[in-house]
Amino acid sequence: MTLARRTRRRTVVRRILLVILLTVLLRPAPAAAELPPHAQNHPRLLFGANGGDSLYAVIQTQPRRWEVWLELQDLAVILLERDPEVFFMDSFAYEEIEQFCLIAQCEPGPLSGESRELLETLILYQIETYDAETDDFLAILGPILRLHNLCWAYDNAFAQAPEATRQLVVDEILLYLETMLVVDAFTNYLHNPYISNKGISLGANLILAQLTLAPDLPGEPLLSDARAFGEALLAKCLGELLCEDGSYHEGSGYMSWALRTLLPAAHAAARLEGLKLIDDDRFARALEWTAWQSFPSGQGYFLNRNDHNTRDCMISRHHSFLEWGTSRGPDPGLARWLLRRVSGDLGHSWGTQSDVPATLLWHEDGPEIGPADVEGTRFWPGEGFWVRRRGWPGVPVAGSYLLTMEGGQFVGGHAQEDIGQLILRAHGYGFALDNGWGPNSKQTEGHNLPLVGGLGQHNAGNAIGTDGELHLELDGSFFDFVRVDMTAAYTTHSPFNDPGYPFPDSDWSWGYDGGNPMTDAWRELLVLTGGPGEMPEIYLRDLLYPHKSYEPLPIEWRQHMTRFLDFQDGGEGLWRASYTEGSLRIFLHQPPSGEVSYELTNFTNDSVDRDTKVFRVTHESEHAEFVWQWNPLSPGEEEPATSTERFENGLRLHSRRGGRERKLLLTAGLGEAPLVIGPDRLDGAWALVEREGAATRTLLLRGTLLREDGRLLAELDERGSAAYDGDSVFLSDPTLGFRVWAPGASAVSAWGEPVPFEREGNYVVGPPGGAPPADDFVLSQAWPNPGPAPLRFRVELGSPVKELYLEIFDPSGRRVRRLGPDTAGLDSIFVWDGCDATGRELPSGLYLARCRADDRTRSRKALLLRP
Repeated sequence: MTLARRTRRRTVVRRILLVILLTVLLRPAPAAAELPPHAQNHPRLLFGANGGDSLYAVIQTQPRRWEVWLELQDLAVILLERDPEVFFMDSFAYEEIEQFCLIAQCEPGPLSGESRELLETLILYQIETYDAETDDFLAILGPILRLHNLCWAYDNAFAQAPEATRQLVVDEILLYLETMLVVDAFTNYLHNPYISNKGISLGANLILAQLTLAPDLPGEPLLSDARAFGEALLAKCLGELLCEDGSYHEGSGYMSWALRTLLPAAHAAARLEGLKLIDDDRFARALEWTAWQSFPSGQGYFLNRNDHNTRDCMISRHHSFLEWGTSRGPDPGLARWLLRRVSGDLGHSWGTQSDVPATLLWHEDGPEIGPADVEGTRFWPGEGFWVRRRGWPGVPVAGSYLLTMEGGQFVGGHAQEDIGQLILRAHGYGFALDNGWGPNSKQTEGHNLPLVGGLGQHNAGNAIGTDGELHLELDGSFFDFVRVDMTAAYTTHSPFNDPGYPFPDSDWSWGYDGGNPMTDAWRELLVLTGGPGEMPEIYLRDLLYPHKSYEPLPIEWRQHMTRFLDFQDGGEGLWRASYTEGSLRIFLHQPPSGEVSYELTNFTNDSVDRDTKVFRVTHESEHAEFVWQWNPLSPGEEEPATSTERFENGLRLHSRRGGRERKLLLTAGLGEAPLVIGPDRLDGAWALVEREGAATRTLLLRGTLLREDGRLLAELDERGSAAYDGDSVFLSDPTLGFRVWAPGASAVSAWGEPVPFEREGNYVVGPPGGAPPADDFVLSQAWPNPGPAPLRFRVELGSPVKELYLEIFDPSGRRVRRLGPDTAGLDSIFVWDGCDATGRELPSGLYLARCRADDRTRSRKALLLRP
């Protein structure tokens, strides 16, 4: 540093000191006892006395740490020439304060003293220029960052400063704590829906401030109050946003920031008190969840969800939790593997703009251990996030794919209108994309979701929070089936956004536009795996029933994709989106292609991510059912031959490819009425019969009966799901009574747990000793169920009987109605009007219908609903 520069800086410091000291004399400050010598208690947060020397010795032995240290030295020489105000133009010098604190403690050369001098200058400038009020852009994050600066700098500098100067900094810290304990802008973060990553940052830095000053001000009540408030914030915000399964409600970008601000406090609490602020097991699960959020192409790209963009590479910049995990977490191999693909040579490096102190403090070189599953499916119920993928960063992307679906409950913080949002990336390209952050991107229009009457999910715009529920219906070996309830997302905002919640003066009126009321809005995804190296065949169904819609209205289905993909209309409901490395075959089974119109338009997302083009298919109707088939294909790969048969109560689909044939049955709407097509019958939502050579695989989803070509394939005593893959039978509920055609099955399980069974010829039945009936007497599920009267019950018989009747029992077990007898034939329908034997309407509730055919009985439960 030049002599003129040093003289100028000292002049600035003296001027700032004079003004501040006069200010201190004129304003009341929290009372504090005389401060002990600085060296008596500091540094203490990151290391103790002479801890910087020990850390420097470790840095020199770790190649990655030493590389970053040298980069930091080069940067420091440049930064030392800056004026104080320049540092505060971006995030209040947050990163630079941390970096110079480490240099001040670890650097054996002249930079150490100059860094301490600069830290004093910056902190005094901050005290003079800013106060504890919120920031116009960063809200409470502004004062949180400035409190962080005060704690780090006070702990690592000011050893040579006069007592009055040190007292000035201490008083400023106390002033921040005093403000944060009483001002609503801060205390709100103890309540939904205010909880967010900012609440975690606030709690962490309140704890950090208490740890900083505790030995200097023993017994100071403000410190104990701040500690209690900080711990309460972490319990609330961290506890509800970071789920037990490791998923994070605000997305991976915001989690990386929240943990970056938390870990220094966790480091200090563990070092000084042996206290863990974050659970090791939950941290390990968060690492795994982060890996499944990553793109197979690497480059540091992650799913662009909840106000974060793919190309921002936020985790690459805030990789603190990965550095922490290389030495302190329970799975260091995975942390190293992921770190390399986030911010290493397979990721995106932010250089010294990333979390340099995290690397210098925690990074440990060692072996990388990638995720156990190279190809597979994962479901995180905490957040409501499902993913199927092949390929990981660093592996050639030609055969990779990434398919996701989401739908969870809003608890607070950042969220978008994205319940049911689906993403498909294959061959390294985006065939169904999200649009991340941006004024347009936050809307339903920026997602792969339908618009109903020109409106999307609640249409609140700026992340008011909508609710949904994702169900993983069945765990099987050759398929995945997930179902998302989007009804509330279209109809209304989250209850956490109600007027007067959580405080009487809370006002969310900007989000009230009446929503887009729906009786039902569901999205269902059936994914069928193929042979080795083959990408999955995907079936997507959207069911949209606007509330009290008596006239046709435009229902627009939307799919965003990479803009430079070649898009072709093949006619008759067939389209292709392709590039050199691969394509997506898009086939519309329902509605018929002649009843829809389509457009391909450009979409501007107003973010750093690339703009998309959107494939829009519009159907004019009172309600809509869209059924799509997607096939990602490699160049030259055989395309499936597809066909659609439409019936009043559903669809029968065929897909043939090579030696494999798939037949799918789908009941119309919500599956209330059975689908009967000659010898094929489905009582349920979906069914599949797949044949390949001598192998046969079957699937019944959300139903009670599947019969194909007259043969019973699956029967359940209550609505549920069952599958047979040639070796095993899978059930959605271990308590189901079942009869499944499974000649080669040696095991029955439900969610990985074995289920007892008996074998009767080619069938497995259970529970043992109480198997459901053979297929010569079938009582189908009531339809509608649940629903209003009349309720219909279908009975099928293998041979004539003398007497056939149906009895209805109320919840107490009392018989309230008997229908029949009926001896009309082998196929009968009983209609119950919801009344008892006297004609009196019975109330809503769960009833039991028992059918008697001579000396045999069959029973079904039915839920009667009254308006």
